[in-house]
Amino acid sequence: KEPNVTALLRNWGADLGIHPEELRAIKTNRALADRIRQEIGDQNILFILDDVWDMETAALFLQAKGDHCSLLMTTRSPSFAHEFPKTRVHSVEVLDPDASMELISEFLPNTLDIYQEEFVELGKVVGGLPLALVLVGRHLASQSYSNDKQRVTETIQNLLDYKKLLKLSEIPFELDFYPNLSEDMRISLEAAILLSEKKLSQKAKEILQMLSIFPPQPNSFSKEAAIYVCQTTAETINELEDSGLLEKSTSGRYRFHQIIGYYAASICKVKLPYKRMIEFYIKLWQEHPYDFALMILSQVRGGPN
Repeated sequence: KEPNVTALLRNWGADLGIHPEELRAIKTNRALADRIRQEIGDQNILFILDDVWDMETAALFLQAKGDHCSLLMTTRSPSFAHEFPKTRVHSVEVLDPDASMELISEFLPNTLDIYQEEFVELGKVVGGLPLALVLVGRHLASQSYSNDKQRVTETIQNLLDYKKLLKLSEIPFELDFYPNLSEDMRISLEAAILLSEKKLSQKAKEILQMLSIFPPQPNSFSKEAAIYVCQTTAETINELEDSGLLEKSTSGRYRFHQIIGYYAASICKVKLPYKRMIEFYIKLWQEHPYDFALMILSQVRGGPN
């Protein structure tokens, strides 16, 4: 669902000490933002706004925050993040294998030595994604209360199945922290990705499914490959990149996080273009045989592909 901006502004006002009756009497969001700014005055406050998608919503909270306050916003959209003048944008990377293993083990104290290999494998499957690691850690904790090692091991094996991993969920006990979730929606990887997918055009949704034909990271593919194989346009690929569902590496090539790849494959209802994919790479090999030979040689030697 769309976030209830009025309710969020009223929450800010109530936290600042404005009486709820006064807040309910204010009829517009802009007037609410002005009243909050007035109440803040010269205070120094850090406000955090999570999962922001559109400039109109962000502008209201920027208006409300006051001259001496800072606003930290998170978003899934790279293009949205760069719309703001005079702001610093930081890309939050996924956790490395050691940090992933450490985060999972926090939910099962004193078990790192016991399940180290299993935690490493889980970290690879979820690709260092913090939400996935937290969901996995909490689920494992719920299965380990009896100290039954076999049960924990079986649970880990089940989570290596991406279909079960995508649907792994928990109830959001504090729904105010998740304004984009409907009241009957549980927190899961599937639900989180769905929030991004539902904002896409119908054509981009279909191309997202088609792109699941490409292997996920650390593999990558060019925009030319995506356009040819999926018979799409640069605009549609850009839309997927802007949504955060498709990542662009520093080399300019595209890649899927494996969780996004799993999701795209799980919802795929279109015919995957295997023939066009074979055609594209045969043509590329014919035009650049030397580059292909170097790539194969580097893989044999264990170098980067």
